[in-house]
Amino acid sequence: MSAPPRRSRAVGDRSFPARQACATLCPVQAAWPTLKKGLDCLTRRLREGITPELYMRCYSNVYDVATEGPPRCKMMYRKLRNYLRAHVRTLHANLSKRTCDTILEAYLRTWTEFRVASCAIACIFRYLERFFIVGQMTNGPELVPV
Repeated sequence: MSAPPRRSRAVGDRSFPARQACATLCPVQAAWPTLKKGLDCLTRRLREGITPELYMRCYSNVYDVATEGPPRCKMMYRKLRNYLRAHVRTLHANLSKRTCDTILEAYLRTWTEFRVASCAIACIFRYLERFFIVGQMTNGPELVPV
């Protein structure tokens, strides 16, 4: 019996089994650093704002992932959910450190910033909602927990 043919070890070669298993994850993993940067601008540095170029890169990345199918959408949705959960925990921890005199003022400012950021995030992730969340609710047996 002859030995199996050797496979190329070039970077980006999709012939490795590990690379093939990762193929469904790579678009999300490639898009996530840009999305995280945009989310950070919106959630942590809202007063500085997000540049139009970064906003469009984030929007395009979500569109590209959302149109590739449910497995990638599901991963993107989970990454967003985890990011937002961690952010809300951070906000809660920061607010719980406040004294009685400043907590209401800090809560109001935090809530206002969170609402503005949520609207922008909803716009960026609109295609994820269209292609995945609504589809899961109407067609799929599995609902994604929020």
